Amino acid sequence: MSYQSLVLDGLFVCRWQEPDPKDVEKYATELSVARAQQGRPLVALFIMPPDSAAPDDTFRKAQAERLPEIMSNVSFAVAVFEGTGFFASLRRSALVGILLLAPKKYPIYVRSSAEEALLTNPPGPLGFNPQMALLELRRRNFCS
Repeated sequence: MSYQSLVLDGLFVCRWQEPDPKDVEKYATELSVARAQQGRPLVALFIMPPDSAAPDDTFRKAQAERLPEIMSNVSFAVAVFEGTGFFASLRRSALVGILLLAPKKYPIYVRSSAEEALLTNPPGPLGFNPQMALLELRRRNFCS
């Protein structure tokens, strides 16, 4: 698999390494199941570490096609692009490409770290303990 996922109270986290179009279906299903189990929309956190690959056109198209279903399970999503420089910019531009292919606008925000997304600049109400979530993400090496 090209990603790792984790479900916490109110939070679905996906850490990408090598975006593979086949994995869009897998994580979309995981997210749907997590929402059903928790009985409420979740916050989605998509983490792209500095050494992750930028998604190709096939992945971007698959992601854009599934975006309505994915976003129906979340209150909002945060794309975390760890690192700086050219490769971080390349991954950010891939997100723009996905959003341009999507049928409508969705509440997807960009941050540079999980700490920024959960503690210092969350884009909306979280509905869970962000400090505990961040500790668990760090413990499991999902973020720095």
